Amino acid sequence: MSGTSYLAVAQWFTAAEQPPHLAAINPWEGVSDVYRDLVMRGGMPDTGFAQQLQDGSFFGKNQKEDILTEVERYPQITELWENKIPEFEKITVPAYVVASYSNTLHTAGPSSFGAGSHPRASGCVSTTARNGPTTTTK
Repeated sequence: MSGTSYLAVAQWFTAAEQPPHLAAINPWEGVSDVYRDLVMRGGMPDTGFAQQLQDGSFFGKNQKEDILTEVERYPQITELWENKIPEFEKITVPAYVVASYSNTLHTAGPSSFGAGSHPRASGCVSTTARNGPTTTTK
């Protein structure tokens, strides 16, 4: 699998399910933790992009998750937020993870899960590529 941004996020969750025909993933510029990377960066509310996503996105069956209300109601990390983190320890396929220096949202990805800095990223190794930092699973 390969994809950028939301499609990168989807790869983490898909790979954790261990589908039998998935050979590898290549997430480009995607967050790995909605709480730490999207709505509470550095422990401070940062909901500008989340607001844009919520206002400009369409979801199936006329339903949409209201993460802005959730972050107001649950400003501390809880099971709600933990469920939005892929189970990295279950990912067994090779991963070539790419970040860029294009903007603050996409740049944060590897810092969130690289080199064991994320609570669930024990199988990740950070490296530096020509285009910037990358992280791959062992």
